[in-house]
Amino acid sequence: MACKLPNVEVIAFETDGKAQALMSELAVANDVSDRLTIHGECIPSDLRKVISDGNDTLVICDVEGAEKYLLDPKELSCLRHCHIAVELHKRNTPDILQTIRDRFSSTHDITEIHQEMRSRQEFPYQTLLTRICPPTYVDNALSEFRQPWEPKMSWLWMRVKSALAA
Repeated sequence: MACKLPNVEVIAFETDGKAQALMSELAVANDVSDRLTIHGECIPSDLRKVISDGNDTLVICDVEGAEKYLLDPKELSCLRHCHIAVELHKRNTPDILQTIRDRFSSTHDITEIHQEMRSRQEFPYQTLLTRICPPTYVDNALSEFRQPWEPKMSWLWMRVKSALAA
C-alpha cells in the first residue's frame, strides 16, 4: 500500500517477529520506511488509538479468525467511518459472515468476494522463481487455496455508505 499510495501513512500489526523484520526490510528497499509503522499484536484498544472518527481510513484485516473479536463497531465506533477489507475465516468461526454483515450493514455497502482459481499468467511479478516452480504450486498460492478440508476463502469489501462518508 505504501508503494502504490505515496501520500498515505501505513500502520501495520503483525505478531510474528520474523514477518515484522521482513516488512521493515521491504519498506527500506522500497523507500517507504518513513511512512510505515509496525506494531505487534492488534487488540481493539490498539485500533482505537490509530483510527479516529472521521478519518479517511482503510482497514485491511487478515487476523486468522479474530475478525469477530476485532471488528465490532459497538466496541470501536471509529470502524463505522472506515472502509474495510476483511478475510473471513469460516472454519474457526462458522457464523462470521453473518456476524460481520449484521454489524456493518447499516453503515457500509458490503460486497462478498469469493475465492476463485487464478493462474500464473495473472501474477503481475514474473520472476525466475515463478517461472521454474511447478505450475500447481504457483497457481494454488495465487488462488489462496488451503487444505481440502477447509472451506473456500471469502472476503468482504465494506465501503462506508456515502451519507456517512460526507
